[in-house]
Amino acid sequence: MKVSRVLFCIVIGLVIFCPVMGVKALSIGGIDVTEVSSGDGLYADSNENGRYVYKGTNPNNYIKLGGEMWRIVAIESDGTIKLVKDSFIEKRTFDQAGARNAGYCALGSASTEGCNAWFQTNNFVNGNYNGEVSANAQLNTYLNGEYYNSLNSTVKNYIVAYDWGVGSVTSNNTNLSDEITSENSVTWNGNVALISHSDYMRANSNISSCGNDKDNYDNYQTCRTTNWLYVSSSYYWTLTPYGNSSHYLWVICGAGTLSSYSAGSSYDVRPSIHITPEIDLTGSGTEEDPYTVDTPSENPDSGVTEPTPSQVVDVPSTSQSAPFVILLVGFAAIVIAIIVIAIVTKTKRAKK
Repeated sequence: MKVSRVLFCIVIGLVIFCPVMGVKALSIGGIDVTEVSSGDGLYADSNENGRYVYKGTNPNNYIKLGGEMWRIVAIESDGTIKLVKDSFIEKRTFDQAGARNAGYCALGSASTEGCNAWFQTNNFVNGNYNGEVSANAQLNTYLNGEYYNSLNSTVKNYIVAYDWGVGSVTSNNTNLSDEITSENSVTWNGNVALISHSDYMRANSNISSCGNDKDNYDNYQTCRTTNWLYVSSSYYWTLTPYGNSSHYLWVICGAGTLSSYSAGSSYDVRPSIHITPEIDLTGSGTEEDPYTVDTPSENPDSGVTEPTPSQVVDVPSTSQSAPFVILLVGFAAIVIAIIVIAIVTKTKRAKK
């Protein structure tokens, strides 16, 4: 048997069947979602192991919850699902000037421009500024009070309190991983907040040109075309304080950049929540056919929805095993082809 024939069979088999080994299937609420590495879709978060983020111009991440449209920002490493409202609820200040004027909020221009600390804490550190924060930001109070109470019971049953990264981010930084570390250096546990500076960065599929704050600013006209969190001509709050400032916060701007604005300014509010992975979804995730939450899983003893470990898993379901079946069939075909060639070759030699 000629070696070239064997190699030919092997190469053909690998070309046809091996690509399926690179397909990673995930399950979100019982819906199979394929991880992607380019274009619109669900990506593995290169900055946090076990976390997945939606990137691109308009990925299929729409989800209807309690009759309201949200979008999936990320699947956290513990399986919890991070959402952001699909639309703004209203314009509000982050914190009115003079609302908090002691401790950290008395430093710099915070007492006259509004304070950028999200929550009450014994010591908030932001560059050269540090001190006690005596009360939550007014936007925090509103979102976790009046707004949360206005949500229907279906939505509230799914929401889980989560540790939000509320640390500051410096301007023109070039390392997204360091930025995320800075955000997560200060955490607040609660129900409703806003997306962060890094959430906006991580939603961009053009990683080479838009993968950090400086690149996004320098290339904003390009970057805004591959980021689904960009909203044309709108300015809306993030959760993230501007580095080394007691009154500035990062705001997502109508041009596609992120810029610093005083906490006392009034901009659009786009709430963000985390929901339990204990959900059953239907739909395809498009705007026309969004994921829709069915009846929540409940603890029969307490009647309260409870989160469980991650449901974002690697290929355990029957439907997800199909590529591996195909792979086995492919290699079997290669072996059979080699055997057939060997037999034919031997027969020809015998006739000679």
